[in-house]
Parts: sequence; structure tokens; C-alpha cells
Amino acid sequence: MKINRHLLEVRLSASVFKSKRILLLAVSISSVMSLSIYFLLDAFYHQASREVVASWYHNEAVSLQQGNVLSTITKLQRGVSKYSLLRGAVAVDNQARELARVGDVFDPRAIAVQEGEVIEVSTGTFENQFLVRAGDVKIYIYMTSNVLKSVLVGVIFYFLAVLLLASFFFRRMLIQQEELKAELKIKSVKELSHQATQVAHDIRSPLSALNMVMGTLKDIPEEKRILIRGATQRINDIANDLLRKGKDNQAGHTKVAINGSPVPRQVLATEFIPALVDILVSEKRMQFRDQAGLEIEIDLKDSFGSFANISANEIKRVISNLINNAVEAFSQSRGRITVSVRKTSESIEIKIQDNGRGIPEHVLTKLGQPGVSHGKAGTDSGSGIGVYHAKQTLESFGGKLLIESTVGVGTTMRLILPQAAMPTWFADLLDLTGKTRLVSLDDDSSIHQIWSGRLQSLGLNLEHIKIQSGDVFEKFVRENLSQLKNTLFLIDFEFLNQSKTGLDLIEELGLEKYSVLVTSRYEEESIKLRGKKLNLKILPKSLAGFIPIEQRAPRKFYDAILIDDDNLVHLTWQMSARENKKEFLSFFEYNDFLKQAPILDFASPVFVDVHLSNSVSGIDVAEKIHAMGFRNIYLATGYEVEDLAPCAYTKGVTGKDPIWLKA
Repeated sequence: MKINRHLLEVRLSASVFKSKRILLLAVSISSVMSLSIYFLLDAFYHQASREVVASWYHNEAVSLQQGNVLSTITKLQRGVSKYSLLRGAVAVDNQARELARVGDVFDPRAIAVQEGEVIEVSTGTFENQFLVRAGDVKIYIYMTSNVLKSVLVGVIFYFLAVLLLASFFFRRMLIQQEELKAELKIKSVKELSHQATQVAHDIRSPLSALNMVMGTLKDIPEEKRILIRGATQRINDIANDLLRKGKDNQAGHTKVAINGSPVPRQVLATEFIPALVDILVSEKRMQFRDQAGLEIEIDLKDSFGSFANISANEIKRVISNLINNAVEAFSQSRGRITVSVRKTSESIEIKIQDNGRGIPEHVLTKLGQPGVSHGKAGTDSGSGIGVYHAKQTLESFGGKLLIESTVGVGTTMRLILPQAAMPTWFADLLDLTGKTRLVSLDDDSSIHQIWSGRLQSLGLNLEHIKIQSGDVFEKFVRENLSQLKNTLFLIDFEFLNQSKTGLDLIEELGLEKYSVLVTSRYEEESIKLRGKKLNLKILPKSLAGFIPIEQRAPRKFYDAILIDDDNLVHLTWQMSARENKKEFLSFFEYNDFLKQAPILDFASPVFVDVHLSNSVSGIDVAEKIHAMGFRNIYLATGYEVEDLAPCAYTKGVTGKDPIWLKA
């Protein structure tokens, strides 16, 4: 990255230097050309005007002295007209003999008079004034060239246009330079963020294995277990800090309302509470790492599948403030804080428990009101806003804040949130029913050890195949296509130095029905959207040690299942089944069937009596069985079969005789 950035900066500097040279050269050339054109035209004009006047005077001086002024001036005008670029005006000082003229008349008092010759009395840009004196006659001649003036104006506009264009392109070049610098900075930040996130993900994989093993270290002395736990927590904090820095914090914070009005609600989203709390606790450990006597622990073992519809920024702010309150309430900053997340049947409980000085009963009843605080004398945090904001925020999410405290023992803050439905992408269970082997694909060997340990601890006798290469995995799958239905694939998303991702392999090999994507990058929208498109479940890698694993007995197929309240019908079917070597199962009531339904194959034919005991309708029972997943359902009746029309959720109507006797 450093090399690429250096090369880009060198190329950028070279481009700017080259552009400056080109612009400077263009301005210089246009300046020289403009000045050259001006001097050439001006020299041409003065030379031409002098030649015209001098030639006229040389030939007409005698006529002027004789007084034939009109004739000589006419000749002057004809001489001027020979030069298409020149225009002139003539004035005679003798008013009685003043002649018609073209252009301006010039004040003779401003002109110095010398007799007997042509005097060029003043010059300007494409302008000349001449005085001719012959006898008593004074003739003032003004000559100019509008054409050359127009050319000069064009040259000036050309020069200004070049300057404007040069300024425009130079400014554009500077803007592009700044944009390139900004783009380079963004790319650099993105690269660093990606590296930080990748490092965090890589660290979390072996941490999952360590956390799982930690629970089994019962023979190691306590002081060593504390040391290992502290080191593991420290590494986890570093990983979470890197992960946090690698993300873009785009959402703003909501201001605290202290006037009794509700806390403004931000856009809510379904958030994974354990991950959110884990990162926040790591931040607090980093914040208070200089306080040697302070311990902040986390317990997430009962939090699997905890999702709530909240604003992540607001709930993090609440937890952060409550942890700060606990720290500030400790004497000499010494004590223990435990943050735990527990999922119940309908709610999620985030518990912040400390062993501090506790809160007296008379204060506890008022805590949560603006301005009520306790145990933080001498600090700047005694306004009570933190607890009040927590209460308001939780209530805005449909939750509540409960506070329990005993003086001298400690305080427990319980944040209760309504449980949200788990997102469709989340893998809440690994179902190994009917599976004979487990294949884990991950370039981190510690993840394979987690899965091996889970299988061993549950006593599951499955073949476990561990693969670290995408190419090896692809070859394995193509050689075992016939056994896909008996296999569960646990596949990571990203593999170092490998071109294909886990999602690429799942999609190319058609494994979405038999796979779970196990990745630390589950929060990325692009991965979730792609997984949703494939109808693929995703498991956060940090939860590999906690996800429930289930292996039920295979559902059993029966040639016939009977639900009938007539004992004689039962005996007839049972005897016929033994004679014909058929698998048969019978129930007198629907509730008895429900108890056995989880182990029954959905393909088994089910025969339901139309009229069951206690006025239960067989048609209603058939509808409920169909909703459970059974598809081969028949209505059985002792009356005429033709008198009973089949329903949309049944295959047909039959009599009370065993079905195989009709074959």
C-alpha cells in the first residue's frame, strides 16, 4: 500500500508540474504573438499615414499657397482612399473657407505651428495628427484606421481569452489534484480499515476456540485460569477495537431530553445484541485500562439468538453511561462490573451488575428522575441524566429499566428489551438429523477444532472432514455428489490468498440446501443480501461454540396410519397388516397422533375417520395434519364413499377396509 501510494504521489506531482509548464508556455506564446501583432500593425499604420500626407504635400504645396484648398484636399482624400485601412479628417482654420470634413475636428490651439512644412504633432494607437501650413492657410489632418483598431481589439480579446482559458484549466487542474489527493486518502483509509477488519476477524477465530476451551479448564489452578481469562479478554478487546475502527460511523447521536419530553427516536433496526454489547464492553475496558483495580467482565453464554428492534447508537450510549456510573461510584476506582446478556422466552435482559457501595432505599425510589443521582460526589456526573436517559430510551423501544441495589453489596441495572424475530439469514440451529458427516471449510484450523469439540461433547458419531482450501473442497464435492443429502457443510466466507469466496463455492456447486455460511463478516449487507438470495443461513463465527446442535431420530415411514375411534376397525387393520407384512400404526384420538407426529415420515399415508369421538370432525383433523406437513391424507368413512366429496387438503375418500386390500 505504501509503495502504491508513493507512486501515485510521484505521478500526481509530475502531472501537475507538466501542466504548469504547458500553461506557462501557452500564456507566453500568446503574449509574444499579441505584442508582435500590435507593434507590426502600429508600425505599418504610422508608415502608411506618413507616406500619404508627405506625398500629398509634396505635390500640392504650390496649390495650397495659391489658395486652391478645395482641390488639394480632394486629392488628399483620394490619396487616403488608396489605403483601404486608413480613414482621415481635415479641418481648415479659416472659418470663412471651412470645408466639409469627416470625423473629429481638433483644437488648433493644442498644436504647435511651424511654417512651410508638414509637422506630425501627436501620435497614438493607430492615430496621427498632422499640421500643414502654406501661406495663410492652416490645414489640420487627422488620420486613423478603424480596421486596425478592430484587429487590435481582436488581439486583446484573444490574449484575454487565452488568459481566461489558462486560468480555467489551471484551476480545474488544481481541483483535480485535490480530488486525486482526496481519493488517494479515501483509498488509503479504506485499505487500512479493511486490514483492521481482517485482522479482527482473524483474531476472533482462535478466540472462539479459546473461549470454548476455557469452560473445560477445571484442573488448572485458579490463578492460572484468571491469567488465561485476562489475556483472552485483552485479545478480544483489541479485536473489537480494530473492528470498530474499521467501520464507518455514519449514524449521529440523539440528544438527551431533560425536560420530560420523550427521547427522539432514530430509525430502528433489528440488532444482534450480544455482538453489540461485546464490542461496547471492549471499548470500556480500553477506556479504563489505566485503573488497575477495576474489572469489567462479560457473560454471553445465555444470549444466543438475541435480537431486538432498537437504535444501536442509543442503546450503546445507555449501556456506556450506566457502566460509567458504576465506575464513578466505586471508592478509589476499585471493583468489579459484570455485563451479561440473557435471552428469555419473550424478552432480552442486559444486566449491568457491580459490587460497589450500593444505593439507599430513599434514593432508589427516585432514581431515574432528572437531577436525581447518588454515590458520585466530587465528580462531574452527578446530574442523574444518565439513568433518566436510559429509562426514557428503553421505554421508547418498548422496554424498561429495573434497578436493584443493596447498600454495601452493590447495584444491578436490568435493561429489558422486547425480543424481535430472528432475521431470516440467521442460523439458529444446526440440524444434523439424517446426516452422516460434517464438512467444515475454513483456512483457520482452530475453527475445525471447535466443530470437532462440539461433536465430541454431544456424543455425536459423525464423520468430520476438515478442509482448508477452496480448490480441495471443490474437488471433494464433485467427487461426492451422490452423498450431498447426507452431509452438512459449514463454510467460511473468505480464504486468504484464494480467489473464490465461500459464497462463490456454495453458489457454483449448488450447496445452498446443505450449507451454513460461518463468517465473522455476517454484518456486511452485501453478504446478507447475497445469502438471502440463495436462501442460505449465516452463523456469526464467534457463536460457533454456542449454536444449538440437534440430531433427531429419522422419521419412520408407515404403510398406513389410522386415526379412528372404533376398536373393531383397529383390530381389523392390525391383523391385516401382520398378514400382509405392512408397517402399520393406529390412534384412537387426534391428540395421541400429535405426540408421535415428530417421528413420523410425512410421506406415510394417513387415514382419518370422518366422525371421531366427542363430536370431533375428521375433516378438521385432516386440515391440521396437512398444515403439519403430511400430504398423503385420506378421509375414511363407513357410509357410501360417493356421498362424501374430497377436500383440497386430502388425496381422496375411502372406506374402512385396509388400503392394501384394494390394491
